[in-house]
Amino acid sequence: MGVKSKAVVKVAQLLRAGGDEVIDAARRFNIIDSSTAKTFKNNSKKIGNWLTRFENAGSDAATMVRKQLPVYLKENTRMSKGTAENIAIAVSWAIRMADVLFF
Repeated sequence: MGVKSKAVVKVAQLLRAGGDEVIDAARRFNIIDSSTAKTFKNNSKKIGNWLTRFENAGSDAATMVRKQLPVYLKENTRMSKGTAENIAIAVSWAIRMADVLFF
């Protein structure tokens, strides 16, 4: 099953709305810790807006986000490389899970 563009749209929408659903799910499944969750929450709108560039990436979306999001976060925020990597893992995971849960 490939990742549909609708999954990226849904995750971006949730993040732009504050990201609670995505962040809480990532915490519940031990994808991120509480410190990373706080940083993720503080940057959720920015990440949601950035994700829109992947709406037409199809099944490659999660992989592309996983590779490119840490670079974007390092260049546009003051977060550490490790935190940026962990957030990218969580966002990529959320895109894959959105495909399973919503579509």
